[in-house]
Amino acid sequence: MIFCETTDVTIPFSLLVLLIGMLVIFFALAIIVCVVMGYSGIFRALDRRKKEKPAPAAAESAPTITPAEERAATDDDEIVAAITAAVYAVLSAESEDGDVPPFRVKSILAIK
Repeated sequence: MIFCETTDVTIPFSLLVLLIGMLVIFFALAIIVCVVMGYSGIFRALDRRKKEKPAPAAAESAPTITPAEERAATDDDEIVAAITAAVYAVLSAESEDGDVPPFRVKSILAIK
């Protein structure tokens, strides 16, 4: 080894390099932790400011649901069930063995 022949690398010197390296890494990690904690403190303060704003007056007079609106919501549920059943039937008819792969209806847009 050319490097070891030209320099004096002793055990105490190696341990000193190890200690200095570990201290540098420790302080670098401590600085990173402090920066992250500072950012989280800033974001918490901003979040508190948003929550402290007074609620609008419209929230006090919440709309009441009429029986017709309840019926419309029930009708929407029935439409969703019918569409889901239709998709299931089509998928089971297309498969050769009758097994239906798992599916999920992500959105049903109401056209009025």
